[in-house]
Amino acid sequence: MGAGASVDEVTIDGELAKVLSASDGDLAAAAEKVNREIVRVVPKTRSGRFDPERGERAAVLQVVERANLLAQHGYAVSWAYYNKPEDGARRDGEDLLEDTRRLEEDFTPDEPPRCALPEGASVGASVAAIVELAKRHGRALIESLKGLVQDAGGSYVWGPRKKEGRIREKAEKEYGGDVARVVDVERATGIFDSVDDLSLAITRLKRASRRGDITIRRCKDHFGHPFDTGYRDLQFNVELDGFVGELQLNLRMIIDVKKQAHAAYEVERVLKAGEGREVLQRAVEGPGLESEQVLRLRIEGGRSVDDAFGSLALFEAALARALPRGCVVANVYSGDQGVVLVRLGLDEVAAMAQLRDDVILGSAFEEALRRVTPRWERPVTDDELRGRGFERCTTGDGRNFFFMLKGDAKPWDRPTVVLPAKRRPATDKELGRLGYHEHKTRDDRSFYVHRDANEAQWQRPIVMVPAKTRSATDQELDALGYDELETDDGRKFYVHRDSNETRQVRPIVNRVETKISVDRAAFLECYSRTMMGFTKLTPHQREKLQEVRAATVAVLLSPAGGGKTFVAIQRVLAELRGDAGAEVLFVARNTALALFVCKWLVAASRKSPEHVVDRVHVLVAPFEDGPRRVRVEGRRLVLDAVGEEVVKYALVVVDEAHHLVDDAALRAQLADIGAAQTRLLLLADASQATATLAKDAIARSLVELPQEEDVVVATLSEVVRSTKRIVAGAAAFQLEAGRKTETSTHGASAGPPLVARVFSLSKGDDAGETYAREVVEALAAIRRQLVDLEDLDDRVAVVGPDEAFIEKLREPLARALG
Repeated sequence: MGAGASVDEVTIDGELAKVLSASDGDLAAAAEKVNREIVRVVPKTRSGRFDPERGERAAVLQVVERANLLAQHGYAVSWAYYNKPEDGARRDGEDLLEDTRRLEEDFTPDEPPRCALPEGASVGASVAAIVELAKRHGRALIESLKGLVQDAGGSYVWGPRKKEGRIREKAEKEYGGDVARVVDVERATGIFDSVDDLSLAITRLKRASRRGDITIRRCKDHFGHPFDTGYRDLQFNVELDGFVGELQLNLRMIIDVKKQAHAAYEVERVLKAGEGREVLQRAVEGPGLESEQVLRLRIEGGRSVDDAFGSLALFEAALARALPRGCVVANVYSGDQGVVLVRLGLDEVAAMAQLRDDVILGSAFEEALRRVTPRWERPVTDDELRGRGFERCTTGDGRNFFFMLKGDAKPWDRPTVVLPAKRRPATDKELGRLGYHEHKTRDDRSFYVHRDANEAQWQRPIVMVPAKTRSATDQELDALGYDELETDDGRKFYVHRDSNETRQVRPIVNRVETKISVDRAAFLECYSRTMMGFTKLTPHQREKLQEVRAATVAVLLSPAGGGKTFVAIQRVLAELRGDAGAEVLFVARNTALALFVCKWLVAASRKSPEHVVDRVHVLVAPFEDGPRRVRVEGRRLVLDAVGEEVVKYALVVVDEAHHLVDDAALRAQLADIGAAQTRLLLLADASQATATLAKDAIARSLVELPQEEDVVVATLSEVVRSTKRIVAGAAAFQLEAGRKTETSTHGASAGPPLVARVFSLSKGDDAGETYAREVVEALAAIRRQLVDLEDLDDRVAVVGPDEAFIEKLREPLARALG
């Protein structure tokens, strides 16, 4: 947890000393070990579900206690680092404390900030109202703060929206049920590499407040008043159109500790709150606090989320069921014309790759979303009521009642009572109609003889009197459960209190399917940015990164698609973050690759482009031209010559070094910049580099290193980002003598099919023209597959074996494309 400060500067004793000694005093390694132990000891059922029973909870809390000890120590070490003046830094921790103290004084209101919610509403209604405010204004609020953070050199991390259950829980536990005081439903974090940059951001926020660009309602100074754990930050509550969100400002080392401590904090919170196993599972396995704009959806007919789904919660639940495992709905924002913007929390690259396949390679995601989308219901119009068997009655006080009409029954008819059928002796007149005659005996007894029968009977014949109906009396109406109501024009109608045939809610039409489509062009743009911004390392990648960071000279080998550039990006970011004055040189064979890496650095850093590329130089062929600066020009990155300035680079990264072995021009340039006296990282393809060279020979062929200099060689054998089909295809071209490089895929998707185009060149054919024609046909095939994309600009790369081939292809391809 944390890096850059000596552990010896902070007191270590007791249980903390034991925990650290188990990892040789390495704080980061000890934290990682404890986090793995948390996942291991959380109890599970036979089916693999987490099941925190009482005995297991005690064991988990013991691990959490060790994690908390490390977190407290990590925060102390981090603050000690920032509290010491850095080389060239203008301000230190004490200066920052003075700034934050004044800030809290300036922005501490008499009453705590509140969101503008309806007065007197229930907790449930207030939660729905605050979520609606977030849906309408949250995105604009968080976007308005992004430039203030990035212009000061900070990384801007967008957090997920607080869920409705958590809003209710916080309101009830902390604010007595006052939901309006929950002012962190939408939140973002600005992360700074130095106290100077954080102080600059504070200054910019104060100026923006004075200009009226933003409205700061409160500032909490947790730098001056840290939490019991030692965690520090600065929290602003900012308002936009009645909605209040939160912006946290912090220093990177403290955030690094927080990330390591997050699992322990969540597990402890869940266990102490007595929440269920599903919540615990999310706490241990869930993604962190970052979210990425990924999906742009459109609801047919321009309808809103509430209109189509009934509520935001139902829409998010439907999305969660349609998304691949590992994608978590973080934020949902409503746009115009039925547009919905969805930000996702991503824990694994594989989840995003699966979503890419579901969205781009067909309609799997849209189909999955359709299956879980509720059918649309709407009230019938007045004109439709009669046709659907209903009649409306309106009372004098404005209430509407809707009656299901049955046969001749009308709401205007007074209810009736039924006199039940009964049996009784026939009258004299009825005896005749029934065919009976009455006779008397001498002792005056009656007997009855039917004219068609030979037998007589003593019992007088019985007749059945049918049931009769009559209008109910007022007393009978109440007993029958009816209310007599009157329209505004004096007509009376009757409503049964429990009848399914009478309702005060207007009837609905037949259910209609809601259709939702994905903007695939927007998805591809978001996908590229998201993948470059994703910085989570697998345990294997983390191990190899630690190896190359610890070395002065390192060679990182991997097969095609093995992630060596991704690991190199993390290595460069660590160098830039660790030293505010550090500059890095990236060496590549062509300009396109160098600029792509710069673009990747910007996305991964989450900073403004200017604050990243200003400290990155590139060296590209022809190498004789020397290093070049990178600058931002509009939306493009361009290169300028460094000139005569002598730059001492903190790190030199050489990409595709296996293709540059013994390149005299590059060797001369590396000698001129003093590469032998700086830190070196060389990236090479394992399948080609190891075929003919000793692994450290790559480094020694480009830089004249002392013989005693140890060259660390690390090999990535786990493919994370490339699809399984790409891995299989790349294996066919591996050159390592006698065997293929052993690789494994880390949850990779199958990906799109690899399509081979086989053609031959006849004698006299122009190779450039032929290849150009094949490229155009391949592009046409892509267009047919992705027919709804407006264009393929910046989405398709044409890769050739070398610069000479590309130059030969360039003009014929331009003509073929028209």
